[in-house]
Amino acid sequence: MAKLLRIIMINGHLPGVVELDLDGHTNICGSNASGKTTLQRMIPVFYGELPNRVVPKTRLNFDKYYLPYKNSYVIYEYQRPANGTAQVVLTKRADGVDYRFVDNGYDAEHYLYDKKDGVVAREYSDWAQEMRGRGIEMSAKISSTTEYRNIILNDIKNDRSSRSESLKHRQLAARYGLANENFRLRHIEKLVSAVHAKEGKMDTLKSMLAAILEEDGYKRPDNTFTGDKIRAWLRDMKQFLKVDRLQKSLADIERISADRTRTLEQLWHLKAVIESDFSEQKRLKADTEAAIQTLKREINEAQNAYEALRSELRDRKSDAQADVKKLEEQLNDAQQQYDNYRDNDIERLGRELEALPERRSELQGLEQHYTTMMDAHKDEAQKLQSHKLEIKEELEQLSTKLRRKIEDKATQKTVVMQQELDAAKQLNQQLQQQQQAVREQYEAQLEQQQNELAAKRAQRELSTLTDDERNEMQIAEARVDQAQEQLNQHQQVVSQQQEQLNVALRERERLDSQVTEARTQLAQSEQRIEQLQQRLQPAAGSLRQFLSQNVEHWEQSFGRVVSEPLLQRTDLTPRLTADDQNQSLFGIELDLHAIELPEHAAGEERLREQLELATEHWQQQQQQLKNTEKAFADAVEQAKQQQQALDAAKQQQRQLSSDVDYARDNKARLAHAQQKLEQERKQQVRERITQLERELEHTKAQRSEALEELQDDHNARVLEVTAEFQEKTQLLQEAIDDLNAELGRKQDAAKQRIKELEQAFSEKLADQGVDENKLREIKQQISQLQQQIRNTDSRRDEYSEYQTFMRVTWDKQRPRWLEQEQQAKAALRKATSELEQHESQFKAQQQQLKAQLQTLKDTLEKTEKVVLDLQSLVQRMADLPASLNPPQESAAAQGDVSEHCARSYKLLDEKQKQDKDLEQRIPRLEAELREDADLQFLRFIEQSLAQQGEAPDLQVQVNTLSELLKVLEGKRDQTIDQGKTIGKGLFEFFTVFNDIHKRVSDYSRRLTQAVTDELTLDGIDKAEVKISSTIDELSFWQPLKQMTQHYRQWIESGALTPPAEYIDQLTDVAELLKANQEYSIESLIKLQLNLVENGEPVVIRNDRQLTDSSSHGMAYLILCKFLLAFTRLLRPEQAGVTIHWPIDEIGTLAYHNVEKLFVACDNNNIDIVGAFPNPESDVLLLFKHRYLIEPHKEFANKGQLKRIKPRVSELSQKLQALQQDSKEVNA
Repeated sequence: MAKLLRIIMINGHLPGVVELDLDGHTNICGSNASGKTTLQRMIPVFYGELPNRVVPKTRLNFDKYYLPYKNSYVIYEYQRPANGTAQVVLTKRADGVDYRFVDNGYDAEHYLYDKKDGVVAREYSDWAQEMRGRGIEMSAKISSTTEYRNIILNDIKNDRSSRSESLKHRQLAARYGLANENFRLRHIEKLVSAVHAKEGKMDTLKSMLAAILEEDGYKRPDNTFTGDKIRAWLRDMKQFLKVDRLQKSLADIERISADRTRTLEQLWHLKAVIESDFSEQKRLKADTEAAIQTLKREINEAQNAYEALRSELRDRKSDAQADVKKLEEQLNDAQQQYDNYRDNDIERLGRELEALPERRSELQGLEQHYTTMMDAHKDEAQKLQSHKLEIKEELEQLSTKLRRKIEDKATQKTVVMQQELDAAKQLNQQLQQQQQAVREQYEAQLEQQQNELAAKRAQRELSTLTDDERNEMQIAEARVDQAQEQLNQHQQVVSQQQEQLNVALRERERLDSQVTEARTQLAQSEQRIEQLQQRLQPAAGSLRQFLSQNVEHWEQSFGRVVSEPLLQRTDLTPRLTADDQNQSLFGIELDLHAIELPEHAAGEERLREQLELATEHWQQQQQQLKNTEKAFADAVEQAKQQQQALDAAKQQQRQLSSDVDYARDNKARLAHAQQKLEQERKQQVRERITQLERELEHTKAQRSEALEELQDDHNARVLEVTAEFQEKTQLLQEAIDDLNAELGRKQDAAKQRIKELEQAFSEKLADQGVDENKLREIKQQISQLQQQIRNTDSRRDEYSEYQTFMRVTWDKQRPRWLEQEQQAKAALRKATSELEQHESQFKAQQQQLKAQLQTLKDTLEKTEKVVLDLQSLVQRMADLPASLNPPQESAAAQGDVSEHCARSYKLLDEKQKQDKDLEQRIPRLEAELREDADLQFLRFIEQSLAQQGEAPDLQVQVNTLSELLKVLEGKRDQTIDQGKTIGKGLFEFFTVFNDIHKRVSDYSRRLTQAVTDELTLDGIDKAEVKISSTIDELSFWQPLKQMTQHYRQWIESGALTPPAEYIDQLTDVAELLKANQEYSIESLIKLQLNLVENGEPVVIRNDRQLTDSSSHGMAYLILCKFLLAFTRLLRPEQAGVTIHWPIDEIGTLAYHNVEKLFVACDNNNIDIVGAFPNPESDVLLLFKHRYLIEPHKEFANKGQLKRIKPRVSELSQKLQALQQDSKEVNA
């Protein structure tokens, strides 16, 4: 039976040559820290454990500790299955350990030679030369522990070397392997390390379970794609998935840019128009300002002329008023003076002055009469008669004189009455002349006003538009018709372009469907090629590989009945049986020729032929896909061009529609302006008519007023003249009456005097004396008459003044003043009329001039506003970017300046809006391009943007974005292929997980079955192993599971890009999948030991629970129960290999339990290598070989190994007997 026989260490950590015999149970005793465990650690190294892994981290590396010198050796002598003993020699190298297989047993002479100072080990080169000199074959140095382990355990199936290296390893395994070529001892090194481990026993069991799974063909999940790499692809993919959206964004940007370009073209055309309008409006502004200044001068001149003439007329009026006032004052003064004279009864004074001689004569007569009366007694009759005669004569003279005066007054009265008639006639003639003059004065003015009023009334009923204005309206109407006709024609062009775009879009959709179908077919072809390649190159360790390598023409026999999934399985452990001619399966023989050969069982030649055809078909489909993609790209470009053409046509349609709107607005604005102008003109006509009517009425009123004033003046004059003549007549009549009265009084006085004289003479004579009363009366009369004469005489000057006043002022000056007053009033009326007419004319002129001035000011204000607008437009247009196309003539030049401004503002606003839109969209698109972009593409973006220069034009930025998007599109295939690679890798990663997940319960069952009752422990009624998967608990498992489903759908669909669900799930996987994280099978399973101890169920999931479940010794024995099951699974029973278990501190266990363990190990071909410090323990009786490490006599702090022989016990004899019986049975 193949097994490890002994370990020889030369010049190792123990001085000299140390031999440890392992043919049977072996124990090493020694004090603590003497090196017992150090020797046990060498056993896992023989089975392929990494040397440095068996050494504690606190110590030196294996090579430095166990092989400290150039002539240090660790030699494992072992029994091969068929070729006798062999050696594994470990030697030191600079950075580790080298392995050599030697086709011979150990011989000290091969390694040692005698020198004068003793036995010395050979150096490596000398040793190799010695071996070759002796003709002993050995392998080349093996530096890889994995290669050594694959050879010693015959695990060549797991060899990943090249074909030549793999063949060499197979040859070495066949020669030096511990098991024959039909069996593998994979992961035995882990089992041995687990047995030797002091702590982490449950973890060790999990490691063993992982080893079993790997033995069954389930490799460790290995993900080569880090989260960063996946996220990098996701960024690229997300960026590529955004291509359609980016293309739409770019298309929108290009559309806006194209609109902006067309807007710039129109603006450049309008720029010349605006500049021309600006010059024209500035000239118009200057002309208007000049016209305003001229009109202001005219207004000032008219004002000055008006004020001058008004001043002159006012002076004339003032002069006339002054003359009238002066004359009125003079007339009033004269009248007042006349009235005063009348009030003073000046005429009576005159009459009295005229009668003054008579009064004196009367006074003289009275005085004489008084004297007579006084001298009556002396008088004689003669004297009386004489006196009477004198009185009569005096009376006669006075009467004659009075009558003459009366006659004179009567004559004067007749003359005055005639003068009154003549004056009235003259006044009437004068009134008629003045009235005629007034009528003539106002007749021309009234005729002019009536004529103008009639013309304005006629104008009010007619249109006030001029021929030019009506022609302008006709032009505007024609422009609307022309613009509408152009719009109608262009709508047909838009419809045709829309139809062409629809055709292009349908063609694009058709080719898109063809591309998708071609990709699907290509994906199916790729799957077909992959399937054929998998059949031609089966996985290592799979059933197909075994059949291809070991069974000739297996396709014609086994291939007819086997299912294809079984051919890919790696856990079936196929091997050949002795009877190659037996065609039966499970005892049933079939006629395999009656079964049609399935496709998956085709021979290699047929498979290569199918692969060649599939590859050729795949190449054709790939070429077809390229052609279809090219046609699709052309269709996309054609659709894009048609879309751009449609956009341009629609833009032109919008422009033409705008032209129609502008034409209609221009017509409406012109109609409104003309309507407003006509309304203003008619309003002016109506206002002028109203003004003329008022002026006409005012003129008529002035004429009537003037005529009435003349009539009033005439009536007043007539009344005054009549009153004056009547007063004269009355005065004359009063004078006549006074003269008649005076004549009567005189006559009566004369008669009274005569009477009185006669009476007085008679009484005197009768009484002979004088009557005193009479005398006093006469005396009083004399006194009164004298006083009256004096008073009258004293007012002579007053009467003289009166006569002078009457002669000079009243009779001469007053008529002249009255004449002058009439002339002055006529002059005043004329001056007033001329002043009013002048003011009226000036007001009309001023109103007209002010209206013209206001019109000019309105025009100026409007022009200034237009100039400001044009100036603003010129300034804004000064910074217009250069247009790619030269400006062309368009309808924008039509219309007036307001339309030009409106068009310009609209276009500038559109450009500003387009610029703002582009300024928002371009950075957003740049940000979207940068988002999820890799470093290389980011650098390219920065370089492209830097080449634009400072403050690049928006069109340049759009072109740059277009180029960047083309570059991004160029990365499509590379990104898709990389994504498929990542998806495939993750799919395989998932497949490993999924296979493990599916098989865990099966292995749980197998392990439970492998746990036998050969190691019975006291108190343990039942023991089983329960295994469950932790894959469901992995955070990335569900996203990974869903991701693989979407991945299969993506691959099978043949779609160019993965679905969004795949991206989302892959994003979650990238976030949850740790970078470079290794997922061992051990980490993916949960191990649970179920025991029934003393009737109570016990569940053990970790080492603490294992320790707490029982004593330390019992816990270890429980583990040994399961380790036996692992050993049976890892080492097939037919392999014929004895395994060594290094068990530390075995002496601490109860003897009876150790004895049971030894029996179980003997039944399972397991040799125990124990170690414990007590050399007197009874447990030593169970071991065949016993060693003791004790201090070295020559080397301080070093130990030496020597054999010890304990007493022979009955147990030992029984064990030897059992071993002998077992050997006989095996034989």
